[in-house]
Parts: sequence; C-alpha cells; structure tokens
Amino acid sequence: MNQIKQILFIVFIVFISLPLSAETGIFSVDGLFKAAVKNREIVKSYEIAVEQAKLAISSKKGNYLPSLDAAYKVNKLAESSKFENEKNSEISIFLTQNLFYGFKDKNEFDIAEIDLNSVECDLDILIQDISLQVALSFVAVYQAEAKRAVAEDAYKAYSERYENTSLKYSVGVATKRDLLVMKVEKDDASRNLIQAENEVEKALNQLRLITGENLKLENLDFSFFKSLPEFKSFEEYKTIMLSKRGDLKKIKAGLKKAIASENLAKASFYPKVDFVLSKRYNSNNYNAFDSGSRKDETRAQLKLAVNLFDGMKKYKNVDKAKLEQNKLEHRFNELADKLSTELENCILDAKTSEKNFDVSKEGIIEAKENLRITQLSFDNGSAAASDVLDSIYYLSRARNNEINAKAMIFVTWFKLRRLIVDFSVN
Repeated sequence: MNQIKQILFIVFIVFISLPLSAETGIFSVDGLFKAAVKNREIVKSYEIAVEQAKLAISSKKGNYLPSLDAAYKVNKLAESSKFENEKNSEISIFLTQNLFYGFKDKNEFDIAEIDLNSVECDLDILIQDISLQVALSFVAVYQAEAKRAVAEDAYKAYSERYENTSLKYSVGVATKRDLLVMKVEKDDASRNLIQAENEVEKALNQLRLITGENLKLENLDFSFFKSLPEFKSFEEYKTIMLSKRGDLKKIKAGLKKAIASENLAKASFYPKVDFVLSKRYNSNNYNAFDSGSRKDETRAQLKLAVNLFDGMKKYKNVDKAKLEQNKLEHRFNELADKLSTELENCILDAKTSEKNFDVSKEGIIEAKENLRITQLSFDNGSAAASDVLDSIYYLSRARNNEINAKAMIFVTWFKLRRLIVDFSVN
C-alpha cells in the first residue's frame, strides 16, 4: 500500500510540474528572442536555404573528380560495308578528367561558397529583424501595462473622492454639483481603465504572434526596465555597425561573387584540356555482349579544345561582370550613408528621450504636490471639486508622460541595437 502511495505521489508531482514549466515560465526579453527564432516558420525556411547552399558547395567539389560514363549503341545500315557490318552494336566506357579550363572549377567553387555566405547573411538579417519586432512588442506590453496601472490608480482616486463627497453631501457640506462632477469623472475613469486593459491584451496578442508563445502578463519579466540603458558616441556605434551589418556583408559578398564571375567568364578564353581513357566493345550483331563476335579497343586520349569565335559572348560576359562590381560598389556606399544617417538620428532620439524622461519625473513630483495642496484646500472649503479632479488628471498625465518617455528610451535603444547588430540569438 505504501509503495502504491509513493508511486501516486511521484505521478502527481510530475503532473503538476510539467504544466507549470510550460505554461507559467518567466520570459526575459532574451528568452523571448530565442522563442521567436525557434518558433517562427520563416526562420526554418531560411535555415533550409543555408543547407541547400552547403549542398551546392559539395556539388561543386565534384568538378575536381573524374567523370565515368557508359553508353550502349546499336546500328542498322542499308547494307554491310568493308568496315562495318549491316547490324552492329557497341558498348563504350569513358573515364574523363579535366586538366585545365582557365580555373573554371575553382571559380565555380568560390561562387558557391560566396552564395552560402550570402544566404547566411539573409538568415542573420531575418533573426535581427525578428528580434527587433519582439523587443518593440515587449516594450509595447510594458508601456500598456504601466498605463493600465495609472488608469487603475486614477479610477481609485476618483472613486475615493466620490465616496468622500457623497458623505459630505449627505450632511450638507458639499453641493449636488460637486457630487455630480465627481460621478462624471469617476465614470470616465472607469471607461479609461477598461480601454487600458484592452490595450494590454492587444499588445500581448501582438507579442504572442511574433514569438509563437501563448504568453500571459505574469509570464513576462519586466525587471529589464528598472535601469535605463547607457548610450555611447556616434563614432563608436558607426564602427561597429559598418563591420557587422548583414546587409552590408551581403553586398560585399555580391561584390566578391561579381569578381569570381568575371574570372569565370575569362575562363572561356583559355583552352580546355581533358584526359580521356576509353574502352569500347564492338560486335557484328545487336548483342554487344556476344564475346564470339566482339572486338575490344582501349584508348587513351589527351584532348585540347579552344573556342575561336562565339559571337563576342565571352567579351560581353566579362563586361557584364565588371558592371555588376560597379553597381554593387554604388549600392554599398548608398546603404552605408543611409545607415549612418539612421544611426545619427537614433542617437538624437536617445538624447531627446532622456531629457523628456528627466522632465517628466519632475512633473510627477510637482503634480503630486499640487494634488496634496488642492485636496487640503477642498477639505477646507477654499477649492472646488473640479480643482481636485483637475489635480488627479494632471498627476495621471504626468505619470503617463514618464511612461511614454521611458518607453521611447527603450524603443530607441532596441532600434540602436538592431542598427549595430547587437541581438545575439543562439
């Protein structure tokens, strides 16, 4: 009996622990990055593209190896000749090894490796973009929840003032107008709270979509927002950005590919040299396997072939590859300038957000003091109910301003991290 109880107890522990780890796990922002990359189907498709590029490299390695071919041929002539019977057949086996073709094999292999590098850049760009989407959605949830808390506090404040005014009205201290004003503001605060709760759920839905996780508010770790990020200088970030950006790396890879394509096009100017070892079995009937009538021949050949004229296609292909290099150089410079401008503007946004945040903190202190003084004046009969309501509104607005300014600092910070490729997802 005791053994059965022990087994049931273990099963119970396992049963309650598995759902907890799956459903109520706490996600930091880095954990959300990893979840999104793991769950998104688009990432899996890009990973397949990387594997395809690797297979293409393996395929190009085969160009360095000899090729082995076999052929079976039957002939029917109108009549036999001195050299060939009316009915004959042939089995041929060829072993061919290319010895030289203007380094065509090497250039094709180089292009395959560059293609792999380019596809890996595409995957890196995608992961960085998804990470930014996750980060911005995470900030949106934090911002919506913080504003919901402000709306809840405002509703409680209005409700408390309404109850106090209702008591005063019942003993003739407050007027009917004061009571009605309080009721109107209390109802409006209730509607604002409902809308704020709706905004939280909408922000969560967007985060669920991007990460592929069934997230709840209690699953998110907002401790990341306790301390503000520190920003470095524009020049420091620019150096990092220009060396790490996947889109710039991809253009550089394209430039290398254009150079390799030019060399590949120049290969057609060189002669092609092949070594061929062949074995032929000829028979005077349709059965080339008939050893009685079969003649064997073994031949080793060194073949040299060169194109003398192809309608100037060789020259056009070389010119095309050179133009591709020029085009990519212009694109690289254009993109580098564009990213530098975005980085500079991002630094400006960061400085502005930090200033706004400092101002908003002072505004909260002033709004709290204003509410305290106005409440005392109202209690003493020297201020109207509308003055108290205005003070509560001013405090809520000041808190929302602080939330918006803080959220903008983190939005700018995450955009900056995307610019310098700072999202690390294994």
